[in-house]
Amino acid sequence: MKAYSVYVGLILTCTVSCAASGAIYFVAPDAAADNAGTRQAPISLKRANKLLKPGDTAILLDGTYTHTPISPARSGANGKSITYRAANRHKAIFTEGRSAPKFRGAASIVVSHRSHITIEGIKSVGVKRWLIGVEASRITLSDCRFEKSTG
Repeated sequence: MKAYSVYVGLILTCTVSCAASGAIYFVAPDAAADNAGTRQAPISLKRANKLLKPGDTAILLDGTYTHTPISPARSGANGKSITYRAANRHKAIFTEGRSAPKFRGAASIVVSHRSHITIEGIKSVGVKRWLIGVEASRITLSDCRFEKSTG
């Protein structure tokens, strides 16, 4: 019986680690686009938007994001969402500062014509629209905070 329990445990471990096999990229508001995407050398959000593929995750480091919205270049897939996750809850802040250029499309999140996108833990403050999602499906927002938006 003990050998059977170990065998089942190994199968479950392999199944969980195989399902979570996408790449992880670290992102910072002031990062150079050509960095490696590690915590020590994060990439820009603009580059992450272009790179992320089904199953991949972008970890948004703390800071104020004013130039680029979350706007993946492609959709995720069943069981392999493209995920954008704040490293620390509500510390990745999207805003249109007075001196900051406007977001493309004037939104913190642009997921039009996309599916299977997950966004977790971001904060959006004072942006014209917090999300644009024309013909979008299976978009998951989790533990996000949106303040002072007009549309």
